[in-house]
Amino acid sequence: MVTEKVNAQFNCNRLGERKMLRKIVAGIISTLSIIAVLYMSFGTTSFGRNALNSITLEPVSLPASLTLLGAGAKWAAGNGTSALYVNWKDNWESHHLTDGRTWGPWPTELEMDKWRISVSDALKKSGFDVKFAGDIPEDLSGYDVIVLSAYWAVEPKNEPLIRQYISNGGGVVLLSGVPEYFRCYCKDWWTYMYPRDNSSVSVEEWFGSQCYVNTGGYANVTLDNPFGTALMTGDTLIDGSGYSNAAVEMLYNDTQVVADWGTGPVFAYTHECGQGRVYYQATFVNVPLVAVQDISITPQRPNYNEDVAVSAIIKDHGEVDQALLSFTYNNVWQNVSMRKYGDNFNATIPAQPYNTSVQYRIYALDANGRWVASQIYSYAMADVVPPEIVSIDWEPKQPSSNDTVTVSANITEPSEASGVKAALFSYKDSFGQWWNTTMTYDSSSGLWRVIIPEQPHNSTVDFYVIAYDNARNTAVADNSGTYYAYNVLAEFASLVIVPVFMATTLSAIILYRKRRLK
Repeated sequence: MVTEKVNAQFNCNRLGERKMLRKIVAGIISTLSIIAVLYMSFGTTSFGRNALNSITLEPVSLPASLTLLGAGAKWAAGNGTSALYVNWKDNWESHHLTDGRTWGPWPTELEMDKWRISVSDALKKSGFDVKFAGDIPEDLSGYDVIVLSAYWAVEPKNEPLIRQYISNGGGVVLLSGVPEYFRCYCKDWWTYMYPRDNSSVSVEEWFGSQCYVNTGGYANVTLDNPFGTALMTGDTLIDGSGYSNAAVEMLYNDTQVVADWGTGPVFAYTHECGQGRVYYQATFVNVPLVAVQDISITPQRPNYNEDVAVSAIIKDHGEVDQALLSFTYNNVWQNVSMRKYGDNFNATIPAQPYNTSVQYRIYALDANGRWVASQIYSYAMADVVPPEIVSIDWEPKQPSSNDTVTVSANITEPSEASGVKAALFSYKDSFGQWWNTTMTYDSSSGLWRVIIPEQPHNSTVDFYVIAYDNARNTAVADNSGTYYAYNVLAEFASLVIVPVFMATTLSAIILYRKRRLK
């Protein structure tokens, strides 16, 4: 990260064994990257797919310096979740075509993108909802922490605002040379060329340090588990960087050093002032610049019978050739190659049964041969299709006034759907009164049944069926609005039917006997 040339610079020599170790580690990483590319090259063959699924892919973890930065910001925010990140890229976009044309020289867009992505990634992984700004707004009340990294967004006129914000309980994260720009108005890298503002004393009061210097080399953690991280004393944060990095000296007694440079000055520390908190960190190591963004799924609420198309835009300030979609719905992650159309990549997750929770993430191969992972996203398979009422039947078809009637409904759903939960039966009796009751599922026949009580002779019974599934979809079978119906036989019909039946039976017996005699 570019910083101003302020005060003394320090040199730091390290043993040749450390350099040799770094070369060995770099060689191992390079070899593993080549192996990963070879796996990918067979992606269109059966062997390739099996090999691809055998690779254990994990997201690239944050560099230790960014892990510390995110945790320090969380401490400063008092575990709040709202962060404002005043960064170089947004500052450049706000000013480089207008009043900022003479500032600088500006960092390259590539550098500013790296810083913006790296810090915001660290903040998001620490649970922050991150908002971006190119300048310090007048109203800071909506944020739990303000992260300041853009030098030229900071001016002495901002000092009272920041001091009041901290005093009222706000958290502030200061990166690299930012504190110097509260002391003097400067729009380049050399603040020592400008007179200090009279606010310097108040800056020191809430900043917690009296002296800002440049240094470089190695920086290491100075206590175990700072801010609850897994970092331990001696863990390396910066490994042999140049000698234009920020540092501080002459700290107040109530500060807490978290990390220091091998040359002596402080790399990171905390300070409390009033009700607020300040965290300072000199610099950080960038995350790989592959940006996996604009991830979307189609459909957004997939049904149990729908495949899900996953798409993303993946950029690397160059060409990204390989990306994977990794997904799981049974605790076993599967990987498929994504199709590439310019910066757009897409792949498909097959349909899954209702209520299945599907998790997915995207991996991209960066220019350094490392797999970079997006965060994990998820969706649950829905059921928006109502059950199907295949048929309605009843017995007897022409009941008498002494008969009950059994109504049967064939109600189905696919095995992947939510399943039929209940069936409601509604019928109108001979007096015009509607009655509602639930149907009972008969597992032996697979039908839903209900019994209608005896009804008076010569009456008409109307009825319909409503089916519900477990996803609360509803289907109605009402014979296109005219209802299903049957007629109860008239009284005289019963009197006639019995003699006719007896006469018919007697005739059949007589006829049978005559034939036997012949």
